[in-house]
Amino acid sequence: MSMEKFLRDIEARLASERAWDMEQDARQVARVHYSTITLDDRLLAQVGGPIRICATDMQTYEGKLEMVGEEWVSIEARGENIIIPLRGMLWWEGGIAPGRADIRPERYRMKIQLALRSLAMAREPVRLSLEGGTVSYDGVIERVGADFLELRLLNGGQYPRIYERDQYARAAYGAQGAYNQAGYSQGASGYSRAPRGAGVRTIPLARVSAVIARISR
Repeated sequence: MSMEKFLRDIEARLASERAWDMEQDARQVARVHYSTITLDDRLLAQVGGPIRICATDMQTYEGKLEMVGEEWVSIEARGENIIIPLRGMLWWEGGIAPGRADIRPERYRMKIQLALRSLAMAREPVRLSLEGGTVSYDGVIERVGADFLELRLLNGGQYPRIYERDQYARAAYGAQGAYNQAGYSQGASGYSRAPRGAGVRTIPLARVSAVIARISR
């Protein structure tokens, strides 16, 4: 082998090793960068795109990711707006895995209590689906505390349709209101005394898997 060919072989081998080292370094840098990405970062990069979420009520919700709040997300699916706490999420899929350059700058994000209070102020009928998937309640959110909410049950537990909203909102405080406020409820034999607060369920936020509200068009 000539000296020239030998030196060229050495040069090619060194160039190949340098390229391999650079590739490994780039992969290591990418791994380090990705290790700093949080679940919030991952979700924020998907806003506006499709997402599929399995919640602790054993239901799978699929739609467009509308908002990422502080420890909760909101998706739009088939005319419904669905709020899911992150602690009520088992897994999700959809979108792409973002790099650090795709992460949006930190910004204020609404707490779930404020989002629920907005629904309460709007008197929006909602469905509360609780963890485990065996219990759900339909009604109007009355008040929201630091770690709980109070839900006034409507329509015998059935989810009100959009055009029935006003009807059920009036029913909660309308003609029957005088009896309800006085602590009476109507049974098979007429009106009977009911416990104060009957028809209002107090539910820990930690047990809520999803809050489903209709979207007005």
